[in-house]
Amino acid sequence: MEFNTVQSIIEAIKMSKPVIVVDDHDLQNTGSLIFNAEKLNLENINFLKEYGDKYIYVAASKQFYEGLNIDPVYEVVGSMHAF
Repeated sequence: MEFNTVQSIIEAIKMSKPVIVVDDHDLQNTGSLIFNAEKLNLENINFLKEYGDKYIYVAASKQFYEGLNIDPVYEVVGSMHAF
């Protein structure tokens, strides 16, 4: 299997193209679909819903979530935590 360079992945994300990042085959052997959240659109969301996990993760600041009145929740070492 051939992999892209880190620079080509960064350029793809800048152009709002989805990328798949995979871990080592000998570890969990999983992958993540990554999009540029600033340019996310309904087509990307539908793609994530159809082909991704049941969760859509958004990396954002505490202030971003507070502005939307959303309590961010994430999993750390098997327990649930919020900001």
